[in-house]
Amino acid sequence: MPSRLIFAVCVVGTIFLYKHYKNRPKVSSIVFTQLKPNTAATTDALADCKKSQYCLVTYVAPWCPACHAYLSESRSHVESALEMKKYKSVIIVGADETQNVNQLVEQIGVTAYGDVGDQFLKVNKIDFFPTHIVLQNGQMKYYGQKSYDWINSDLLNP
Repeated sequence: MPSRLIFAVCVVGTIFLYKHYKNRPKVSSIVFTQLKPNTAATTDALADCKKSQYCLVTYVAPWCPACHAYLSESRSHVESALEMKKYKSVIIVGADETQNVNQLVEQIGVTAYGDVGDQFLKVNKIDFFPTHIVLQNGQMKYYGQKSYDWINSDLLNP
């Protein structure tokens, strides 16, 4: 009996997620709203990002376990691969109270920006965390799953 219940919950959850993802509005470009830079920043990483051939923009939330896993385990590998290819990266922190956002921005460092008021999150329809967005010459190239594919195939395993 319990196994049938677990199976039913899994099926219903899968159907819900598929319908949610399928009906999700498409994002065709990224809008950079008012973002608060890290207090230690001496250059505008976001401006450098927009000028770079490729730039990886990552949106994280302070309460998100997957975001913390990315920041602690994967980020160094991704950023070293980006640096070898002379690509840029920016991390945007949001989806939480201002104090928590600011605290994580300061911990991450100079390439971090705070999305105070969640304007970037709302305008760009971010609904999962972490979200990776790949920009090519300042224009959105990949968003969501395609950006993960780009990281895993083109960036980390050329």
